[in-house]
Amino acid sequence: MEKLFLIPLVILLVSGLIFSGCAKPAPPPEKEKAAPAPAPSPEATLAELKVHLIDVGHGDAILIDLEDTQFLIDGGTEETSSDLVAYLNNYIDDGTLEGMLATHADFDHVGGFPAVLKAFKVEEIWHNGDDEAGAMAINAKTWTAFMAAIQAEGAKVHIGRRGDRFNFGELKFEILHPPESEEDIAEGRHGNCIVLRLSYGEVDFLFTGDAGKPTEAVMLDAGIVPDVEILKVGHHGGRDTSSAAFLAVAQPKVALISIDANNEYGCPHQECLDRLNQVGAKIYCTCAHGNVVVTTDGKSYTVQLEKEAPPLTTAPPLPTFVPALPPGVELDWSSMPIYEGAEETEKGDWRLPPPPPGEAWMWEEWRFYTCEDSAGDVADFYMTAMPDNGWEEMGIRPGLFGTEVMAFYTKDGGNEGAMLVIDTYEGKTIIALRRASKGE
Repeated sequence: MEKLFLIPLVILLVSGLIFSGCAKPAPPPEKEKAAPAPAPSPEATLAELKVHLIDVGHGDAILIDLEDTQFLIDGGTEETSSDLVAYLNNYIDDGTLEGMLATHADFDHVGGFPAVLKAFKVEEIWHNGDDEAGAMAINAKTWTAFMAAIQAEGAKVHIGRRGDRFNFGELKFEILHPPESEEDIAEGRHGNCIVLRLSYGEVDFLFTGDAGKPTEAVMLDAGIVPDVEILKVGHHGGRDTSSAAFLAVAQPKVALISIDANNEYGCPHQECLDRLNQVGAKIYCTCAHGNVVVTTDGKSYTVQLEKEAPPLTTAPPLPTFVPALPPGVELDWSSMPIYEGAEETEKGDWRLPPPPPGEAWMWEEWRFYTCEDSAGDVADFYMTAMPDNGWEEMGIRPGLFGTEVMAFYTKDGGNEGAMLVIDTYEGKTIIALRRASKGE
């Protein structure tokens, strides 16, 4: 009986051992899972920037347009100011222009600013520090009107000098010229013109106003000429700007020129275009392409043209009209390039007086003649010959810009006009004539 009792007990003990050995241990408490590593974010993308070279005829006006920020460089002439304001209205939605900059005092760069200041609120204004005394007599009235408009606006005003940097969001501006010291300012009438660099991402613009070779030389000597993608060519593409040495450093891919077609200076000059072509720049000019818009995301850029045409390689042809001289005048005709740009003579920047009140004129280009007689004798002859041949005198301005005579005439009941300038150059008398017909 004892043996029978032990057998079930052994079986029970063995079974317990077997079952306890097969039991799974309790799992450990679950650990908190670590947050997954963030995926590398794509490189930040800049908003689309548009730089507008606005067709304002003979003059400069450039709109920098980035989302809600607009900045205007130069303002064209008073005559084109209403067109400029209308253009700006397409891009300034809130009535505020964050900034404007006047590169220098010339009428074709600041003439439209009073109208812009009247049409929009302007928060900041930069200029080169000219005053009425510093502006040429031809520009003094326009510059004075600009200064009065600034005072009425109450905006912050800055006098731009080399090294000044200011930002509007991602727009990074830097003034490269003029320098602080007057001794280092370039020679010539445009020697204190502001030269402005705009950097946006990897794309650089250089706006040069009317800066010429002397200014370029000063910047080259200082080692501050940047390598840029887009160059606004100085002085309307005249031969006195964009030197080979300057372009060799700047290396622009695109060159922008602002000037009207058939202008009296013959701009852009072929010499300037040749130097730009030599560095491989694609040249766009308002005279051939109308409004030009450069669009960039800070990495690449595109160029949009109002008038589709290939980039310029040669200067647009000048009109072939040659005005008639009064009977009995025998002169040798020549193109007289000395009057086409400031490189050859300081008188290269003549501005015509306004036409008679209420009338518009379609001007032809200048034609030049030479003769051996003295300027005084030639002036006396014309003062008699012009009225004798039906030209009515509208005004004579002796001594303007050092010339012997500058006179304005009309004929045929005001349907024709003529501009006459008599001067002396290298011992020869120069007769410059410009004819006009009454505009529509």
